[in-house]
Amino acid sequence: MNDHVRSSAFLKAEQIYEHSARLKILPFPSPNPGLFATFICSVCEKLKARVSSPDAGEKETSLIPIFLVDQIAPTLQFIEGASSENTPASLVVPVERIGEEVLPGSRFMVRRQWRYNYSVQELLRGLKEDLRGLLSEAERNLLFKDLPPRLFAISFPSFERDNAVLHVNFAHEIAHPLEEVYLGRENRPAILLELQREIQKGIKVDDPVQRVVEVGKAVTDARKKREAALMEVLSDTISARVFGPSALFALYEVATLSRSMDRISADFHPPWRFRLREIFSTLVDLRFVDSATFQLKGWPTEIPDCISAVKRVVDDWLLQLHRVVEQTADTTEIEKNLSDKQAYDSARRALPAVREFAAEKVPQQYTPTVFGEEVPGLLARLHADLPPNRIEHGLSENREVRLASILASGWLFKLGELAPVFGKDRDAYVQRVQTLNRLVLKAIQLSEIQTEYAKRPGKQDNGTAKPA
Repeated sequence: MNDHVRSSAFLKAEQIYEHSARLKILPFPSPNPGLFATFICSVCEKLKARVSSPDAGEKETSLIPIFLVDQIAPTLQFIEGASSENTPASLVVPVERIGEEVLPGSRFMVRRQWRYNYSVQELLRGLKEDLRGLLSEAERNLLFKDLPPRLFAISFPSFERDNAVLHVNFAHEIAHPLEEVYLGRENRPAILLELQREIQKGIKVDDPVQRVVEVGKAVTDARKKREAALMEVLSDTISARVFGPSALFALYEVATLSRSMDRISADFHPPWRFRLREIFSTLVDLRFVDSATFQLKGWPTEIPDCISAVKRVVDDWLLQLHRVVEQTADTTEIEKNLSDKQAYDSARRALPAVREFAAEKVPQQYTPTVFGEEVPGLLARLHADLPPNRIEHGLSENREVRLASILASGWLFKLGELAPVFGKDRDAYVQRVQTLNRLVLKAIQLSEIQTEYAKRPGKQDNGTAKPA
């Protein structure tokens, strides 16, 4: 029986090695998937050697095939989904760069998934723990020496690959690993004590034992919902600081796919209306939205007529959205349940600290000033069916533009110029949105090329030698 287990383990390791080796040579937008594939190959080589060793114990040998099938094999989907063919390739490196700024010491892989959601998953922590019982410390250290301390896979809905403007949601996922850092700063015993005190007032159970049980359940439930609410607001706030108003536009598009705008989900996610209200408030604080008129700020005094038309439609869209978030159906739903009410009362008191933490983690935020300097010119390029990748100041004075401005111009064009087309010609609307996304992805690619070219010594933007 032991020989059968050994042979099975060896075969599984060899099969995974061969598949990972094939994946490793795929074209990837960044080096991170190839780095991870090389790591998987190395793990399989070590485990093949270990299972073949006469020193390997029976228990250890039996754990290796389980580890390979349960833990290693599923990671191949992250590598395969991260290939250039499966991702919005031009957007990958800029997104990974944002992740490395928000989470220093971390690396990222952007990959497709078939579930319709955006998500983030750490890839190394669990593997490190599981390998602890299978390989020596020296062998483990050798395996992980070329990897970053943390490696994350950011997943997006597969059929949205080319929906460039929706990928603003990547910033939200990048922020999720900060949850444990923020929660580690809170005074959890004091928070739990406060929740317990308030919940005890509302529990109407006479039996003392049953009362303790009910209070305990309610406190646990309230804690989970409170933390989930704060973590979503934290990620939304960081997304808003990175991408400005585009974060609101992208969040709303995903929210419209929800079955309810006003209920806490089964996995404790807060109501969409609550999140939209908070990100709207954040954009007011960041001076992207006027607190009195609820219109977009940052525009220069003079803009072309075509841009003015976009601005009017977007301002009306924002006013309508403000009316949506002004409604309190989510609050009414929350207050029906004792633990929900206490969870959100506690969460609201913590929101200032969450926003302060977000500001600390994104020191180089996108600003209305940069928006005003860059976006109108990019919108004008989109209006002319050109990629929104540069501000025209003459042949030798073209400025690099921020990724946030490229995506903002895409969103404003979609909402302000293309949305009205839907009511006139729906097929034309679909085609124009597809063209918009191609132009935005091409703009990101060209902007990256321009950035890299500008780093070359002795060159200026028009390709001629810089003056001495």
